[in-house]
Amino acid sequence: MKFGTPHPVISLAPCTTEQVKRTATTLQILAGTYMLQSNRANFNQHGTDPSCLLCKSGPENREHMIARCEATEHIRDVHRRKLLDILYKHCDQAPLLQETIQNPSLFTAIVLDCTNPALTHIAPFPCDAIREIIAFCQQLTHSLSAERHTQLQRLAPRIQKKRKLRQRVQKATRKPSTPVSNPHA
Repeated sequence: MKFGTPHPVISLAPCTTEQVKRTATTLQILAGTYMLQSNRANFNQHGTDPSCLLCKSGPENREHMIARCEATEHIRDVHRRKLLDILYKHCDQAPLLQETIQNPSLFTAIVLDCTNPALTHIAPFPCDAIREIIAFCQQLTHSLSAERHTQLQRLAPRIQKKRKLRQRVQKATRKPSTPVSNPHA
């Protein structure tokens, strides 16, 4: 990609409201502005746990959300098979494709940016392939995001209860501030 040219994710001009939503989700994840637990932990002064609230199997970062979260595996499996079919159509490196799709870091790279230099062993893809891969991967990120949101909504009452309990414990364990005596009194 050259300086001054739009990222391929943006260059696919979205036509429908649904395509705009998919593009926005992918761009937020790509830019690091999609709010995941690891982001909350980095910016929260009250010690937020970076672990995934859905599967608790590791810090929830973008690789976890796209390639590792056990709670959304059912969505990822279906999309992974379809993505593999699309890649087979445009690349003759069949054994490498299977390895790439199974590797969480490389799978994340393909999903977020199939023009990523880390994928040179299977890329560059022709322009028509890039368009097809990006459109499909935007559908995947949006589906993962929607499923994550649905599951978090179900967990919300329990999460809020734990948060309130943690706040009460923190408040109870704080030392009371000692009054400052006024020397002029």
